[in-house]
Amino acid sequence: MDIKFLKKALLECYSNDLCYCKVQDKWNEDNKYVGMCAITALVVNDYFNGSICKIYIDGISHYFNLINSRVIDLTSKQFKNKLVLSYNTYVTKF
Repeated sequence: MDIKFLKKALLECYSNDLCYCKVQDKWNEDNKYVGMCAITALVVNDYFNGSICKIYIDGISHYFNLINSRVIDLTSKQFKNKLVLSYNTYVTKF
């Protein structure tokens, strides 16, 4: 599995029905990444292992992956401002 292929495949699957309920009203076709971080992090973990990490942004949890000390965040485009994550950013690692 290639990460770029997986990202494209996931984007095609994202929908309001799959969106995290606390931000479902913010999901739209122009920003399909909203509310999809947890499910995306789980899928990425299934294919590439590593760790699933969680931080809080504006009181809402955001999940991403840490693989070989590299941050993989396929849903960061949901945020208006560029999200800068590093190896030491995570709050909780699963």
